Amino acid sequence: MSHFKNINALNISGSPIQYFGSAILMELHQLRELTASSCTIRIIDDGAFKHNILLAFIDLSKNELNTLHSDLFKDLKHLIHLDLSHNKFTTGQGFDFYKHAEWPTCGIQLLDMSSNALERAANLVGFGCKVKRIDLAENLLKDVSGMTTGRWINEINLSGNRITTLSQSSLETLDKLKYVNLTNNLFDCGSCNLLKFQIWLNSSGRKILSTPPEDLRCSFPAHLRQQKKKVLEVPYDSRFCLGQFHANSETVLFQLETINQFIFLFLVTIIITLITSILSIYHQELFKSMGNIIKNAISKRKKEFIYDASISYSTSDESWVLHELRPALEDGEQKYKLFLNERELILGKVMKQYMKTSMDRCRKSIVILSKDFMDSEQKTWENWASNTHLENLILIAREELNRDDMPHNLKSVIKAVTYLEWPTKSPSCMQETVNTMADDYSVQKNELELEKTDISYKHLLEIFWKDLLKALGDSIFFDTTVKKDVEYVCEPHGSPAKKH
Repeated sequence: MSHFKNINALNISGSPIQYFGSAILMELHQLRELTASSCTIRIIDDGAFKHNILLAFIDLSKNELNTLHSDLFKDLKHLIHLDLSHNKFTTGQGFDFYKHAEWPTCGIQLLDMSSNALERAANLVGFGCKVKRIDLAENLLKDVSGMTTGRWINEINLSGNRITTLSQSSLETLDKLKYVNLTNNLFDCGSCNLLKFQIWLNSSGRKILSTPPEDLRCSFPAHLRQQKKKVLEVPYDSRFCLGQFHANSETVLFQLETINQFIFLFLVTIIITLITSILSIYHQELFKSMGNIIKNAISKRKKEFIYDASISYSTSDESWVLHELRPALEDGEQKYKLFLNERELILGKVMKQYMKTSMDRCRKSIVILSKDFMDSEQKTWENWASNTHLENLILIAREELNRDDMPHNLKSVIKAVTYLEWPTKSPSCMQETVNTMADDYSVQKNELELEKTDISYKHLLEIFWKDLLKALGDSIFFDTTVKKDVEYVCEPHGSPAKKH
């Protein structure tokens, strides 16, 4: 190679080079294009390109490669095209490419790993490495789990793989791309994810797919493949949702299609009737209870909540609710949506009916208990408590209460619901208590007692907020995919602050 020191392009395709060492290109410092296709290369030395920092185009296709060092191309800041197609890679190599600030106008534009044996799309490039387009056509991919897209990858070719279905998380991954090719995959139109996939095709898919969604066709079940059915044409049928028997899905689905639904339900009814007739009264009541549980579960699942919780309180507690409780819940990590009568009431609505309808659409019900509440809202509490599910009820005592003075309905349920007590002795109150002890103890001991009291009060506040957030659970408006572990501590005013 010493006679070609100044060449810009080198084509050694077809040369029998099983080991590509660092000495092969050592003196070609001006080399910009390297084509080494069909050379039966099995191993490439870690420093094979360290003397060729101007390389922009590398073609290593049609070789015997199955692994490469992740830093092999790291120092090639001019590299824009890397062809590793028609090799034997089974996993991503986590390539660490040079990171250009001007990407995507600069930096690597294409990583071609088509026609390999990749089974997963994970770890294709290293963390933070940006590649404009990756070609994964004609591999063995069954899904796109673990694939990193978004800010680092713009376009991906997934055509000709073995993708049968795409989960919700996979669809969210594809949504971050600007271009994706899904043609010639083995889509299962009997999958439980069919409906979500069809909705995605008609929305995000129309924006980023390389071809119209109507071009995607079913490969399974077999009868749909024979009819050349399009994915968007197949009506969703819950009978096809047999993921646990996926290996025998075609046989099972064919059998289900031959059974008339009416006959199936009739046979089930006969079996249930025969079983019920030979059971004791105890078992009959058991079945009845199970039926009610299932009915309530279905009804609860179908209920559409629009609030996380309602808050009921007396006028004397209004300031605490609006300036302490509400900000802590609505502005906190979970961003709870609360129903407050004064804020949510719509003019012209019948108040009693409107409040009942709105509170039915609240996931939890919070009641602020105080002496004023029990004196002024006792009748309201008795009517309201009878229509509230105990598992959704959270009681907060704003002050020390004598349970003998509580309404009968309240005393009967207080042990069956979440009952929290707001710490009643603030640090300022404890300061006054400690100061009254000055005649018997030294000033230094008083200050120590005050510090211990302050710490104890803050600890009680932390316990209160932690128990309240646990009782409320996750907000229906909170994205659990980005949820982080947080520890709540109390700020001086008593509201919870997050500490990650």
